[in-house]
Amino acid sequence: MLHPTNATIYMASRSSSSGASAISEVTASDPSKAENPIFLPLDLMDFHSIRAAAETFQKREDKLDVLWNNAGIGGLPTGSNMKQGIEGHMGVNVVGTFLFTRLLLGCLKRATRECEKDGVRIVWMTSWMAEGRSPDGGVCMRDLERGGTGMSLWIMRFRRRRGGGGEERGS
Repeated sequence: MLHPTNATIYMASRSSSSGASAISEVTASDPSKAENPIFLPLDLMDFHSIRAAAETFQKREDKLDVLWNNAGIGGLPTGSNMKQGIEGHMGVNVVGTFLFTRLLLGCLKRATRECEKDGVRIVWMTSWMAEGRSPDGGVCMRDLERGGTGMSLWIMRFRRRRGGGGEERGS
């Protein structure tokens, strides 16, 4: 979708082979484009990897027009945790994505100075599991293993605080 526009595209993944495969798929769709997507190593199960990915991006780019958060994980075995001890589903689907987005906010804000109104975007992809697998009567907030639900709640809060213009409104 973005490759034909000649945009600079970064594709993040914890696996370099998965990243290379995705990049090959994108470039095969239109090999005439001069610039291929750039692989960005990112493991959302590790805060150190998240910070390193954000730093790598910021060293290469001053601004970011679109951040597309589409990573997610489900069905992890019980006891699967981030390296920092946070439950794995919550870590990848909520906390890791939150941290990565937060670290790139400066680049997004700089892009708003050059783009037309509403040209800068953060796109969040969540799973149908947030809706389709929530128990009748709602989710027990003490048990947010369903990271998609946690991400949906965080997205709503982020939107309320930032509004349409990208400026933080306060708590």
